[in-house]
Amino acid sequence: MMTDDERAALRDVVSCTYLPIAPEYITDTTDAEFVDAIWEDVTVQWQPIVRTRAEEYRRRKDKKTKLERFYDTVAELFESGNVGGVRLTLRKKDPEEDKEEQKLEFEGRMKSSKD
Repeated sequence: MMTDDERAALRDVVSCTYLPIAPEYITDTTDAEFVDAIWEDVTVQWQPIVRTRAEEYRRRKDKKTKLERFYDTVAELFESGNVGGVRLTLRKKDPEEDKEEQKLEFEGRMKSSKD
């Protein structure tokens, strides 16, 4: 469960005002009519990457304070264990698929009404 400070950091530093948990994320995608979701948790792979990115940025001579804070905040959020990464692959449902499903449902009802 995210803390109030973590939510504030997401909102104020990262500019992330909406970060759904897995079930909400899946509902959002199905509501948007995406199908064939492949959900892959990549948190473990990303944790060292976001920390390395923050450290590398800190060493730059042309760094900007706000961006340095952004990279540090993202790394801290990942390290807390309350924010993670996901690789989500989706397919937008073809409108023709709905027509085919409706046709099969109709044919099924017709067949069962004859029995």
